[in-house]
Amino acid sequence: MVAGLMRAIALIVLMGMVASAGALELLADPTRPAVDSVTKGGAGGESVTATPIVAKELLQSVIISPQYRAAVISGETVVLGERFRGAALVDVRESSVVLSDAQGKRVLELYPGVRINKIEPVVEKVGNVSVSPVVKSATKKIKKRKALAPKNAQKIKDEGQHK
Repeated sequence: MVAGLMRAIALIVLMGMVASAGALELLADPTRPAVDSVTKGGAGGESVTATPIVAKELLQSVIISPQYRAAVISGETVVLGERFRGAALVDVRESSVVLSDAQGKRVLELYPGVRINKIEPVVEKVGNVSVSPVVKSATKKIKKRKALAPKNAQKIKDEGQHK
């Protein structure tokens, strides 16, 4: 009776492991490159490379310098003005590029669905100079210490004379 129960439990656990392994195969690997070249062993043990599987247009990287602008799209480096799958690369931005063809313009984003907010530093005008609140606060403290310095020096001098 106990042996039969143990076999049933082992069978249930084994079935669960097989089911979870199958479910894991359905999940997309976020680290997998957009261009996938599969290598399999041939009949005689030689290596055979399958035809690359190319995903839809995927922006992987942007390269921006004063003299050069380019993008890596689906594993291919495309320089500004060059063509990718019949579409011209017309703009390279920090987190997106614009491709243009006969159908119109389309934007590829590095992080689709993610909105990136730039945080601008808080700056205040003090006279004709722009300063951050931290600098303004530090400046006030320095001015206060300088104003107190002669009083403190006199106070120390007076205390020395009373001894």
